Amino acid sequence: MTVALRSDSGWRAQLVPSYPDLFHPAGDPLAAEGWPAVDDGWRELLERACARIRAAVRDDGGSFRATQIKEKYGSLRFYWSGRLSPEARTRVEEAIDLAEARTATTCEVCGEARHRKLRPRSAVSCRIQPRAAARCARCLRSNGGVLPLIF
Repeated sequence: MTVALRSDSGWRAQLVPSYPDLFHPAGDPLAAEGWPAVDDGWRELLERACARIRAAVRDDGGSFRATQIKEKYGSLRFYWSGRLSPEARTRVEEAIDLAEARTATTCEVCGEARHRKLRPRSAVSCRIQPRAAARCARCLRSNGGVLPLIF
């Protein structure tokens, strides 16, 4: 499993400077608020979401700032702040909702399709179970069911 450390020189370090209008402060990807703390399997979904968000913000002329991008309860969470018209806000929220919905059936590690087991939050008995929900069966087996931490 790839660990999403701030020192990562992979796709995260390329995504952030590719969208300086979404990630702040611009110019230093490692210091950017909203650094994607997700694994490689969700890369394409996140890249598409960023492109859609950029288009909505540029068409509107408003402001946007990614504040946190992470996995929670087996799917993507994309938090942001900014000032947008109601139309642009709707487009941004649709882009985020679509990405979040797709991650519910996409393995965070490899990007392959997975079946989500729906459980009420109260049924989650430890910290590891929610992260396991973001993995396909093959990726869980390949790591012995142990989930390294993502920072």
